[in-house]
Amino acid sequence: MPILLLSHSFNSLTQRLHVELRERGHEVSVELDIHADVTRESVALYQPGLVIAPFLKRAIPEDVWRSVRCLIVHPGPPGDRGPAAPDWAILEGAAEWGVTVLQATGEFDAGPVWAFRTFPLRHAAKSSVYRNEVTSGAVDAVLEAIDAIEAGQPTPQPMQEGDARIRVRGPCRQSDRAIDWQHDTTEIALRKINSADGMPRLVDSLFFQDVQLFDVHEARGISGVPGTIVAQCDGALARATVDGGDLDWPCAAACTEELEATCGRGVRRTSRALAAAAGLRLCAAAIQRAWRGGRIGVLVLQRRHVDRRL
Repeated sequence: MPILLLSHSFNSLTQRLHVELRERGHEVSVELDIHADVTRESVALYQPGLVIAPFLKRAIPEDVWRSVRCLIVHPGPPGDRGPAAPDWAILEGAAEWGVTVLQATGEFDAGPVWAFRTFPLRHAAKSSVYRNEVTSGAVDAVLEAIDAIEAGQPTPQPMQEGDARIRVRGPCRQSDRAIDWQHDTTEIALRKINSADGMPRLVDSLFFQDVQLFDVHEARGISGVPGTIVAQCDGALARATVDGGDLDWPCAAACTEELEATCGRGVRRTSRALAAAAGLRLCAAAIQRAWRGGRIGVLVLQRRHVDRRL
């Protein structure tokens, strides 16, 4: 069966599906969702028997999903609806999550469910969960849905309004996961940073500069004033957080392999200034990696072991 993969980008899940489907003998074409008219043209020229959308940021045109069956891969369990499913799951500390393959209709993520998979949600960054559990579950669910369609099974009924599993949520914004260093525990800070991993990343303030926090780990045995940098080693910074909601109790620390994004020539100067304020030394190679050829650069300070107090 000729299958058209319609995706916002040729991301890891789209690549995996492309390989898996071709290995199973399907004729597969890929079209990037850059404009509704491009999608229409691609469907008209390729004449697919099935359209699969692994990663979209907008709705498939109505005339397309009415003319050919379109399956949407939603990175959430059945009933979950919205554009930031993994973000909310990690932010809220869900114990279990999933991925659903549903048919496109006139309402986002509300069509008939052809297949789904669930999995325990690890305490990990969003990109790690997406590239592992979500991708594996999506491939299994897509293959199951294709088998059902090729076997002539009837289209499943959509969920009825009032189903307890239905939960509609909007985008997860910076304000939804801003860290309150005076009150958020280490676990909460970890969830907030992990939920924003990849895109859009969590924006915070450090040394009077806006920074992006990512690739975070818990550091044990360190205490300090919440929100302050309390230790560093090999470019890693440890930032104290509150545990137990009492500022008098020993604090844990969240290590961020991080740090700062800025433009053009300013990245070298700003990187050195930030490092000096933190009592760090940066080698020329580290700054050069952050330089990024004059474009927006992210300086990633690699984490080893936190063993020096500032």
